[in-house]
Amino acid sequence: MALSYVLIPFRVPTLVMLGHLINSTSSLIVQAQQEIRWFL
Repeated sequence: MALSYVLIPFRVPTLVMLGHLINSTSSLIVQAQQEIRWFL
């Protein structure tokens, strides 16, 4: 039980970082799609 309490503070920043990574990658994909459409 003690380990889970210790790991909880480390899980929140990793989840936040994952969210930022997903948002940045999705925005990059949208930009790439727009550029591909412009070239086509």
